Amino acid sequence: KGKKVFYLNDIDRGYRFKLFLERFGIRAAMLNSELPLNSRLHILQEFNRGLFDYLIASDEALLTVTNEQKRKEKRK
Repeated sequence: KGKKVFYLNDIDRGYRFKLFLERFGIRAAMLNSELPLNSRLHILQEFNRGLFDYLIASDEALLTVTNEQKRKEKRK
């Protein structure tokens, strides 16, 4: 019983875990870097209000590839 927070290092695994929990009627929310900041804050507010029992968070950051990085990759 009570609220739980799970940390995963992969966004896809987080969503799969969320779907797994929901198959058993467990309400869960996913936080990750793909979501806009206002969405992440809203999810935290809902979690704190008790709308979700489980919060799944990922520390995987979105990577943006710059033109310089693309050129370096082509040279390899």
